[in-house]
Amino acid sequence: MSLERERLLDRATSNAAASSRDDRRTRAVRLIATASCVGVATYALARASGMMFAPSLGNTQRDSRFGASSIDATERTVREYKDELSILSWSHDRGFETHRGSWRQEARSADANETPDAPAKDERDVSNRQRGAATLMAQTIAKYMPGRLSETSAPFELLYSTWDMPSTPCLDAEYAQKLCEFDRWVPIFNFGSSFKDQTVLPTMVPATLGALRSCFIEGLNPHLGFSADDEPQCDFLRFPTTKYSEQGKCDAKLAQCRYHGLFSLNAVDDKSMYEWDNLKPQVEWRGSDYSFLAPRVPGHKPDANEFLSEIASSANVSQALHDMAFSTDIGPRLRAVLFSKLYPELIDAKFFNWKNQSSERDKMAAELGIDATERLTEEALGKYKYHLDLGGGGGTTWSGLIPKLTMPGVLLHHETSMKDSYFDTLKPWVHYVPVAEDLHDLAERVRWLETHPTAAQRISANANDWVRDFRRLRSLLAYNYRLLAVPLSLSLDAKPLPLFAPSASVQATKSEAEAIDADLASPQHRAAVAAAGASRRRRASARPAARDTPRAPSL
Repeated sequence: MSLERERLLDRATSNAAASSRDDRRTRAVRLIATASCVGVATYALARASGMMFAPSLGNTQRDSRFGASSIDATERTVREYKDELSILSWSHDRGFETHRGSWRQEARSADANETPDAPAKDERDVSNRQRGAATLMAQTIAKYMPGRLSETSAPFELLYSTWDMPSTPCLDAEYAQKLCEFDRWVPIFNFGSSFKDQTVLPTMVPATLGALRSCFIEGLNPHLGFSADDEPQCDFLRFPTTKYSEQGKCDAKLAQCRYHGLFSLNAVDDKSMYEWDNLKPQVEWRGSDYSFLAPRVPGHKPDANEFLSEIASSANVSQALHDMAFSTDIGPRLRAVLFSKLYPELIDAKFFNWKNQSSERDKMAAELGIDATERLTEEALGKYKYHLDLGGGGGTTWSGLIPKLTMPGVLLHHETSMKDSYFDTLKPWVHYVPVAEDLHDLAERVRWLETHPTAAQRISANANDWVRDFRRLRSLLAYNYRLLAVPLSLSLDAKPLPLFAPSASVQATKSEAEAIDADLASPQHRAAVAAAGASRRRRASARPAARDTPRAPSL
């Protein structure tokens, strides 16, 4: 490895300190979507569970079914959170209802034939994401807490969020101290990415990643059994059944090009090309040009467009490209792409935008050589020794992480302030090698892997094993049970049924059962879900979180 590559850390630090670019971009705050004047929509849900989503009440009066304390707590949470939240409510006479935005201000009945995943009729309707999350919550409750839906059961309401990541003015510690009474908030079930530091939003519950819902939701049908080897119910987690050489070419303008599927050696024509010593010793990345994190979140960076314009219009393009690569203003995706121009022996990174973009953007990208003209197939991606996932608007990239864990190479995982809810089951230096948010240690990590091939191959094998286990229907249901069913049971004060009922074709293992009992009995877990003790956690959120410095294992 060249000395230039080894000095990326020092150069990034010095250049960042010298950068005089106005940091207005990082302080940009998008307009707050108030919790008022947002339409409420409902939909009919007819699944095997037999539950129906009834129309919203459609009035602005307090609903006596829920009790004053419940209404006050929910309204307070929505009002202080400010950004859009959704409400899932239930009563025996009306069934499940879902509300978008403000508190019961407007009602629109759904088509009786409309399915939960049907497109919304207009902007006031509940989005597909909200529909999916509401369906998942309702079926999880019906599956594991059926007694909570009896004739004599008290009505309830649950707050949830389906955005890529939380966005609320309460993320600012000073603002939160004055205007966000976390200790009076109800839990907010979050189906997108969440903060690793839970003290930032103490009552936000990292729930099942909404994008994985379709992979296992039929397994929540109380009338259907399954075997331990059942395949997931989504294409994303399925291994290919035909050779890559026999698969059709992707159209870059279609969403089907956006997500890569799982890699399998059984789908390649020549397996010898994928042996460790034959892999390309480069870092690979392809992805869309997204902004990084939400505007309110520390570390937010805009997309590449304005920076590309500055580079392209410079009198010295090469110097401008170099200076921009080490600027503190750009996001990690653009930094990786610019590193690819400066250090092609280290990294092969390009934008591949599946979405439509302007002709001006296309022209700049062509001049700078930063866009891929064709999607790399799994067959081509698998020939790289090192893979990089880079967070987008939500700070993570679930669609890139899981497929890359199935590759013969090693994943260099982008560590940010955010996580998806399954990240806690992945361990650094076991399943992946961590890389800093600003990529300053990228060259250092590659150098370590190059000098420790045995450890690198072991990490790759561990990652492959993790995916094979995680993708099983049984594992996905256990994941949903732990991340959604258990927290819901705490909120509803209802002990859930066992993960696998006695009549099911598979039983929970002893270790699984013990882990579940521990979850239910854990005061730490209950405290994380409930709002109690939030005053102490709110004070802690005013202090910057300590940065972990991952260390390679000593060999």
